[in-house]
Order: sequence, then C-alpha cells, then structure tokens
Amino acid sequence: MNEQNNQNENLSGPLLILLILIATAAAVAVAMRLDYETRYWMIGGICGLSTLITISLLIALIRQQGK
Repeated sequence: MNEQNNQNENLSGPLLILLILIATAAAVAVAMRLDYETRYWMIGGICGLSTLITISLLIALIRQQGK
C-alpha cells in the first residue's frame, strides 16, 4: 500500500504541470476573442503567471526529491 502512495506522489507533480499547461492554453484561446490591445496584455499576463507557477512547482518537486 505504501508503494502505491509513493507512485501517486511521483505522478502528482507532472500531472499538475500538465493541468497548468492545458488551463493556460484554454485561457489564451479565450483571450484571443478579445479586442486587439487587450488580447496581448491578457496573453502576456496569463503566460507569465503560468510560467511563475510552473517554475515554483518544479522547484518544490526538486526539493521534495532531495529529501
């Protein structure tokens, strides 16, 4: 049972990153329907925020692997 929990923990990080990427793509698709100037500010903000979240998640995963 402990091995099953360990496998679930190992998969949760990559699945969360994949979920962030899918949500980012969906948000960008919605932002593309906005007017020209607003569109690019929204896309920049969405992608920037997604990048920060993904990098912080990767750092947390790397630290967890070191323990």
